[in-house]
Amino acid sequence: MSDSIFLIYAKPDCVIDLHEFHNSQDALEFLEREIYFAYQNKQNFVRVIHGIGSGVMKNKVTEALQNNPLIKEFALEESGGSMMVKL
Repeated sequence: MSDSIFLIYAKPDCVIDLHEFHNSQDALEFLEREIYFAYQNKQNFVRVIHGIGSGVMKNKVTEALQNNPLIKEFALEESGGSMMVKL
C-alpha cells in the first residue's frame, strides 16, 4: 500500500467495479482477470471500486493486490470505497 499523493490523484486508464458482486470469490477472480487484461493492454493506472460496506471486500482486495506481482503500488482513495492501483 502507498500513501503517495500522485497515486491518489492519478487518472485511471480503466475502472474495475467489484461492489455489485455478492460473492467475494467471484469478485476476486474478476479482479485478477481484469488486472491481467489491463497489464496486457499497457494500462498504467486502474481504479478498483470495492465499495464501503463492512470493509470485508476492501480487506480482501487489499490482500489480493499485495500478492499480485503485476501491482507496483496502490492507495485507498479518499472516499474509502475504491483504490487507485499502479501497474
